[in-house]
Amino acid sequence: MNNLINKPGKTATFHTTPRRLCANALIMATVVLLPFPAIQAAESQQGFVACPPFGKQDLLTVPEIIRDAAKHHLRGVVTAGDELRLLWFKSTPTYCASQYMRYLDNGQSFKIDGLPEPLPGPTLRARLGDTVELTFLNQINPQDFGQSIDRGEQGLGCDKTTLYPANTQGNDVPPNCFHGSSTANLHFHGTHTSPGTTGDNVLIQVRPSPRDGNGKPIVTKELAEGPWQFNEFFSECEKQYAQSVDPFVWPTQWDQLPLAYRTAQEEKLKDYDKTAPYIGKIGLPDGQKLWPKNEEAIKNKLWPQYYIGAYPYCFHLPEYTDKTWPPANPGALQMGQSPGTQWYHAHKHGSTAIDVANGISGAFIIEGDYDDTLRDFYKTTYDHKNWGLKEQVLVIQGLGVTPNLEKSRKGRAGFLLSVNGRQQPVLSMRPGEVQLWRVINTSAKDGLYIPSPPVGTLAWRQTAQDGVQLHEKN
Repeated sequence: MNNLINKPGKTATFHTTPRRLCANALIMATVVLLPFPAIQAAESQQGFVACPPFGKQDLLTVPEIIRDAAKHHLRGVVTAGDELRLLWFKSTPTYCASQYMRYLDNGQSFKIDGLPEPLPGPTLRARLGDTVELTFLNQINPQDFGQSIDRGEQGLGCDKTTLYPANTQGNDVPPNCFHGSSTANLHFHGTHTSPGTTGDNVLIQVRPSPRDGNGKPIVTKELAEGPWQFNEFFSECEKQYAQSVDPFVWPTQWDQLPLAYRTAQEEKLKDYDKTAPYIGKIGLPDGQKLWPKNEEAIKNKLWPQYYIGAYPYCFHLPEYTDKTWPPANPGALQMGQSPGTQWYHAHKHGSTAIDVANGISGAFIIEGDYDDTLRDFYKTTYDHKNWGLKEQVLVIQGLGVTPNLEKSRKGRAGFLLSVNGRQQPVLSMRPGEVQLWRVINTSAKDGLYIPSPPVGTLAWRQTAQDGVQLHEKN
């Protein structure tokens, strides 16, 4: 949340008095991240390899899903999957091990000894007035996480894993445990939008896609955008929001989703109810099945909760257009999205913490006049060799993923924090250059400290916090 200008001819590192920085902060800053406190990370599932040297890797730029300025929308695909990834070992941070981790695919992969580094999900970059249109795919393979489907929902207790069976040797006991950790959805922090239907709806539960004979997910981007007509749905969603002047929510009814998608979801949920583990096999009533719950909600004009493989998110980022304050018509309902640095992550109740600790999170940037003013100022007023304003998006993650266990997280000091998937990456900066740092702390339990820069080296200004710009009117 700071504006750092590197003084001519100087270099700098952070090494003086630390200062607390809250999650979702916006920063203008510079240079090299010094080591975070050496805190415990995760359990290992495989053999060890040497970790890349801390503090010697370059900061990675996370790929972005960028708005279409002409169409005023942010449209893209966000896919939850899992794979063996490189992870810092809990007791010996210089050694890394492979660990099955859930993640959001950003289309980028860097490997150490053949193991992918644990990068965050794609950065979403939208603007006030845009419609956000995301195809969410759940392609997590539950077989990589033991019994992680429906146990809690069916009253059968905690998720299990092969290495750590639940309820044995003093392990997790309901309700203090993770359950349904292979089910997912998306939660968008800081959005001024609907908490229902296809908006910021944390009650949605998207079960993983079924798999074919070769173990590949059946529900794919091509299926969602083709036969299931997600793109057609998004276009209709745009039209509905464009026609509305007052605050507005669309869709409101199940039958406003594409017919092909609704038909496929009913078929897949009914098939799921026949074969899903534990359902109907140990005397549980039919009321525990998923499709009857959806059917009941639809009948009562409510939004159904359960889905298989894919879900369309569509919501508007309303721009406050009244040019006066107080508003010229104070009797009218006024609302508007604040521009700022936000984030998103999986938020399936019962497994939110473990999914965030796996790394299912990413940056969500909402731009507005504030961003235009900053960029224009540094381009025209503070014109150091026409460098302008360089932006860095820094996603801090606390990765610690003992499979499905809640109790194992208690009593730990925390996790080793990563920045864009790497330990203590290096940022470079030229004398006189200005950088805007957008810092998002997505760790489930650890705070972040950024030391003050050496006196006479950097000019440091905090400009915003949690998406709110630091101005007297705010």
